[in-house]
Amino acid sequence: MAKEEVSCGVIEVLTNQISLPEEDLIRETAKVFGYARLGGNVQQAMKTGIEFALDKGLVSIKDDRFIIL
Repeated sequence: MAKEEVSCGVIEVLTNQISLPEEDLIRETAKVFGYARLGGNVQQAMKTGIEFALDKGLVSIKDDRFIIL
């Protein structure tokens, strides 16, 4: 899964949830893409998308929670 696509899912989740810790953000983003369970590959893909969103300045971390900028 492309990191750009996952980052869009991250934004969608945070738009609805306001802020989430990393573990919850990974799980909720995976659900957006239809994954009910988090295997190693799915979890890594979600983390890569979250890192991409951070690098692009789309999200930030405040008090150990991810937020939209």
